[in-house]
Amino acid sequence: YQIVQHHYEVQLRNRTQLITHQFEIGNRIQNMKYFLRKAQTVGDAQLALKSVFLSKTPVNPEVEKLSLSVIYFNFYQILGSQNKEALELVRKLEDQEYILQSQKQSDPLPDAEKQKLLGWIGALEQIELNESNTRSH
Repeated sequence: YQIVQHHYEVQLRNRTQLITHQFEIGNRIQNMKYFLRKAQTVGDAQLALKSVFLSKTPVNPEVEKLSLSVIYFNFYQILGSQNKEALELVRKLEDQEYILQSQKQSDPLPDAEKQKLLGWIGALEQIELNESNTRSH
């Protein structure tokens, strides 16, 4: 009986963590997308990409200070599989955030840079939607 109960508790905890992580990932993607669409300067883009490392409006305090790559890692560890494309896109966004930090905040954000970042975020959003649909069926 204890083994069955323990197994059930582990499954429940994993399911709860999956949902929390899934909502936090979606929340951060939407935040980045929203703030980046409005970005005019490098400083605006820096603010938009901060969601790669910290949550502006956390779904759950447990994940507020976790980077997006750590959330994805934990998420995929629970699932038992991973999406290398999603992890690569997150890595690109992290790298870009570091590059932006070395630039002057008041500099205008080149449109090509903005479109590249929006493309990566859009691709990440599509992966998330596809994976969400696959898990719900």
